[in-house]
Amino acid sequence: MDKIGRYTVERQLAHGDMARVFACRAGESRCALKLFDPQKNVIAALPAPARRGALPRLRQRFRDEAALMARFDHPNIAPVRDIGPADAERPYYVMPLYPSSLAAECWRPTAARRQGAGAPLPATTAQPLTPTVALRRLRDILTGLAETHAAGIAHRDLKPRNILVDADGRAALSDFGVAKVPWPGFTPLRATFGSRPFVSPEQLVDTGQAGPRSDVYAVGAIAYFILTGQFPRPDTPPDRIDPRIATPLSEWVMHALQPDPRDRPADAAAMLSSLTP
Repeated sequence: MDKIGRYTVERQLAHGDMARVFACRAGESRCALKLFDPQKNVIAALPAPARRGALPRLRQRFRDEAALMARFDHPNIAPVRDIGPADAERPYYVMPLYPSSLAAECWRPTAARRQGAGAPLPATTAQPLTPTVALRRLRDILTGLAETHAAGIAHRDLKPRNILVDADGRAALSDFGVAKVPWPGFTPLRATFGSRPFVSPEQLVDTGQAGPRSDVYAVGAIAYFILTGQFPRPDTPPDRIDPRIATPLSEWVMHALQPDPRDRPADAAAMLSSLTP
């Protein structure tokens, strides 16, 4: 694939269940282009009634995601710069090309390992960010998320891979494909979604009931991960893993990770206001 619309493809950056992301060029400008490309196994896994007419509905959902992101003009929400033709069978939208993500900042390659006589397999390990950097990323995430919550929108799939980081170290939310919005006609076909261990307990039970407090849980899980390099453990506060983590910050993280959503901050703005300096 050499061209998508007016964009020249340089390389593929990512390939998920519903789309592929490419680094592209238009004239002298470089960008990231997200192309609708659902995998057959995703449709095959849907319940039989949902499989009928699934492709047009998934295509419309993708267009809706682009329109939703284009509503925002906020430094902590990835902006949509262009949207492909409305009648295209493979719609796309274009964002700035971010050089990194929160996942890339935390996952580090380690030495290759061997299993028996097999070929070397790449290995990765998670490493925490410094507290200063972690706090900056968390403030950015919550500032962007507060904007969406104020508009009645819950993200429902926050995870390090969906937090992009620009050259100045500023984080921005991306990938609103399963967002919950306060208007009709924007509902995923899948009954379950979200990425463990960043998905809240209530969202695992009923995605329809997930809301801002579910996003708060996800931010708490992200905070735990980037501060400790480990996935959340309900019985182990972050400062028990690393004593250098301040106790108030550790308590702030565990407050967000409460199993009962009623015991968490109400939304991103409330969580941001209680974040320690």
